Amino acid sequence: MRYKAILFDMDGVLIDSEGVMALSTIEALGHFGIRTKAEEYHPFVGKGEELYIGGVVRNHGFVYVPEMKAHTYDVYGKNIGAANCIPGAADMIREVVQAKIPHALCSGAELPKVLHNLRALGLTTADFDVILSANDVTRNKPFPDIYQKGAAELGMDPADCVVVDDTLSGVASGKAAGAYTIAVGGTYTAEEFREQGLADAFVEKPAMLTGYFRTMGFRL
Repeated sequence: MRYKAILFDMDGVLIDSEGVMALSTIEALGHFGIRTKAEEYHPFVGKGEELYIGGVVRNHGFVYVPEMKAHTYDVYGKNIGAANCIPGAADMIREVVQAKIPHALCSGAELPKVLHNLRALGLTTADFDVILSANDVTRNKPFPDIYQKGAAELGMDPADCVVVDDTLSGVASGKAAGAYTIAVGGTYTAEEFREQGLADAFVEKPAMLTGYFRTMGFRL
């Protein structure tokens, strides 16, 4: 089967933001008197900031308020930069643009974080045919909504799309949407994806994606 479009996750696929986000959240929540550790955030990776921040806050017995998220984004924006970009990621997107392959960014993060990441990558909103964030769907990953909407906004059936994601919840979202799913290593191991059983393919690192796309018939 020849696939027609690519739906990209962002964090962990285009930019190595997990560590920066954890440290930024630790710093931001400290402002509210909540002392946390980086490992507390791992269960919430890929599920959106409402759970990522709010889940840890509630685990500490505090009431989550939106100001916590807003302050976290402010801190994150100061901390994320070019050093956190995954090598070759921006060039891969530019190749996809040049090849005129329909593509969408479908991030489980909210728009402020997406825009901070684009700035760090040296990309703009014009580099994607469609940009979706957690703000655009009612249900975040692992529900299929964001990848279904990404395909629809490209005028595609999800079955004609390839989803690229680095988290278990993201791969579950892509599979539930009906797309071909490529799991990217880094956040989770190949064994964890195998145990989940929802990834159609696995690549060890994002730098291998362009070559894999070519084996699928995309002309890059």
